[in-house]
Amino acid sequence: MAKIANMIDSITGADEEAQKQKEQFSFLQKMALAKCEEFKSDLEKTAFGDKSKIEIGGGRFFKYYSGQHVDIHSQANERIQETINSFFRGNDEDIKNGFQSLISGALETLINTSSIGEDQEDMFFIYPENNAVVRLDVKAYKYTFTKKGIIADCENIFCR
Repeated sequence: MAKIANMIDSITGADEEAQKQKEQFSFLQKMALAKCEEFKSDLEKTAFGDKSKIEIGGGRFFKYYSGQHVDIHSQANERIQETINSFFRGNDEDIKNGFQSLISGALETLINTSSIGEDQEDMFFIYPENNAVVRLDVKAYKYTFTKKGIIADCENIFCR
């Protein structure tokens, strides 16, 4: 698994093949960024939307993380754990470990899906932290190509 931006930066050379690869990775990056913007827009609608409804989360959010990757595989758990740890500042390791297990399980299912085309997972979790009710929304998207090398010599793209 590699970040798309890192893949673009790692391509050196001015020959036609290098330019073609950079262009293809740039296209994938724009597609993935658009998906992340769609996720952010959905989250903002949920947080700032209909004020006549009572929403858990209080009509605002504090942090937003996104990332775009290529060739994600089932051994990505370490990166998932890193990301989840960044969400939880509290000292309650049991809550942290419980959420890591829940989110890792859901993302593993998405990552290991062998279907071709688009797959998406939307999750939200409610938990108490420091005398507050906290809502954690997780959205992930994966597009798997029919075979490796169709675009930019990669098997899939993954957004979170």
